[in-house]
Amino acid sequence: MLQEEIARLRLEIDTKEIRNWQKENKYLEDIEIVKAKNDFLQNALKRKEETSTTTIHQYSVQLEVLTAENKMLRSKLEAED
Repeated sequence: MLQEEIARLRLEIDTKEIRNWQKENKYLEDIEIVKAKNDFLQNALKRKEETSTTTIHQYSVQLEVLTAENKMLRSKLEAED
């Protein structure tokens, strides 16, 4: 009777250990998935930042050119008056 109880308790302990091991493995897999997604998003964000910086620079250059053209045209207009 006591041996049966011990065997039942050992089986219960083993079962819980297996469940805990399975849960731990699932959590580790989930962590790896989240890490991979995070890396992907970080890279995407970096690329978008680089693109935005390039675009802003291009617009700044265009604005400088247009401002210079505007000054030149304004000077010509004032000279005609």
